Amino acid sequence: MAIMRCDVMSQTMQMTTSCVVVNPVDRLQSSPRKVLYLLHGLSDNCSAWLNNTNIAVLAERYQFCIVMPEVQRSFYMDMKFGLPYYTYVSQELPALCANLFGFSQQREDNYVAGLSMGGYGALKIGMANPDRFAACAGFSSAADLNARAEDDALSRGGEMQAIFGRTTHVLDEENDLFALSSKLSALSAAQQPDIYVTCGTEDFLYNENQKLRRHMEALPLNYTYEEWTGGHEWFFWQESVRRFVEKYMAG
Repeated sequence: MAIMRCDVMSQTMQMTTSCVVVNPVDRLQSSPRKVLYLLHGLSDNCSAWLNNTNIAVLAERYQFCIVMPEVQRSFYMDMKFGLPYYTYVSQELPALCANLFGFSQQREDNYVAGLSMGGYGALKIGMANPDRFAACAGFSSAADLNARAEDDALSRGGEMQAIFGRTTHVLDEENDLFALSSKLSALSAAQQPDIYVTCGTEDFLYNENQKLRRHMEALPLNYTYEEWTGGHEWFFWQESVRRFVEKYMAG
C-alpha cells in the first residue's frame, strides 16, 4: 500500500496544488486498476477522507486506486471570480494521474464520489462527462444550490457570488444538478454513468436530496438512492463510501 501526498503543478490553475493518492501496490497486477476520484466537503481538504474513514483499507481489500484533490471552498466550479477548479478536477487531474502513475483513463475504470459540497461536485462531474466515468456518487450532497443560495452563509460572505457570479438563486444549467440529470436522461442507458446517492434522515440537507430524488426517479436514469438514520457526519459517510465501493469497485 502506497499513500502519497503530492504537490502538483496545475497548468489550468497556474499554481501548485495538493492531492492525496492511495495505490494498493502490495502485489503485481497486469490489468488496470479502477480509480476513484474522492472529493472533500466545504470545510475539509484533500486529507479528510483518509483521516476520517477507512477508505485506504477498502482500497487495499478491493485493489483500486484513490485520488483525493484539494479545491478549497470552490464547489468544484470554474469560479467566476477565482480559479477553474472544475476543469482541473474533471480534465487535467485525470490526465496528470495517467502520466504520473499510469492510471487508466478508460471510462470503465474511472469513478467519482464525494460528500456534501463534494457530493455536488461528484454528481456534476459524472453527469456532465458520461463518456469518462462509469459511475458517480453523492453522499449528503448539496443537491439544490438554487434553493439554498439566498439563505446560505456563503451568500452573506460573498462566496456564492465569487463562485457562481451572482447572489440570487438562478444557476446556469451547466451547474444545476436538475438540468444536468434531465439532459443526461436523453442518452441511452449504456451511455449513462450509474448514479448513486445517499442521505441520512437527520441530515440538514435531507429535504433538498429528496427533491433531487423525486426529480431523478421520474427520469430514465441508472439511479440508485439509499437512506438510513444519520446526520451530516463522518459516521454516515464511512458507511456510504463502503456501500459505494462494494457496489462498484469490488468487482
